[in-house]
Amino acid sequence: MSNNIERYLNEEMSINEQEVCEKKIKHDAELSEKVELQRDIMEYIQSGKMKLGKQLDVLGGQYFIEKKTATSFNRIWLVLSAFVLIGALIWLLQGKENKSTDKPAESVEKNTTVTPPSTLPKDESTSVEPNEASPSVEPNEVKKPEEKTQTVKEKQPIASINKADYKPNPLLENLLKETVRAGAVTNIEIVPKSKIVKKNKTIPLKISGNTTARTPYQIIIYSNKISDFERDYHLFDQPVLGTEKEGVYYFNYKANLSLKKGLYYLILKQQTSSEVLYISKFSVE
Repeated sequence: MSNNIERYLNEEMSINEQEVCEKKIKHDAELSEKVELQRDIMEYIQSGKMKLGKQLDVLGGQYFIEKKTATSFNRIWLVLSAFVLIGALIWLLQGKENKSTDKPAESVEKNTTVTPPSTLPKDESTSVEPNEASPSVEPNEVKKPEEKTQTVKEKQPIASINKADYKPNPLLENLLKETVRAGAVTNIEIVPKSKIVKKNKTIPLKISGNTTARTPYQIIIYSNKISDFERDYHLFDQPVLGTEKEGVYYFNYKANLSLKKGLYYLILKQQTSSEVLYISKFSVE
């Protein structure tokens, strides 16, 4: 049975298998507890994997940063030691040449030492070119992060929509198909119908009609979560009385509800017998 529970939670069952399993869960309290326990275990394992992945990313980042700093520090020491060796060799060579050469040779050396400054303007002219080209690079590098931040701001409202809040509840969908709406309830009017756009903090609720079933009645609103329906956890529960006229009961109810965005199911049933008289669904967007 544990294998069937995992298939059910992973949505690997066919429609017929899923319907049979959901009926068993509904009527078997022990099986319902096993399903909830298995769901909690799977969610806990999934969250543990995510935490472990984040920790590995942090440790990996620290390791590579330390490695880069160590290699850059070693390179600096190598460059400095190379300059020291080159300077020592130049100093030794200049000392030997000064001892072995005459005064005319010294004048030649003076002439040669004068010539390098003439190359300085060339070096300055070449050093100007990257400075002139660099301003065109720096603005581009600044603009790129600004464009990225703008795209993120535009995507934030889309990311705020949770698709799980609009996923149909298979148990209530089956009840929608099985419930016979004609005969018991007639001339029924429900607001909201299939979809309503939330403009204020509350949304209007209106249900009216007539039925041959005896009063009182009960209006219940469930979320789309399977666990809420199995535990009979409802977001709205209100008794309604009907007025009799020649064996027909007329009812009318209005209210304002505070519901977040998502899919909901409205059920009208007889309070004394718990018989479902009418069921509908609507979404808040």
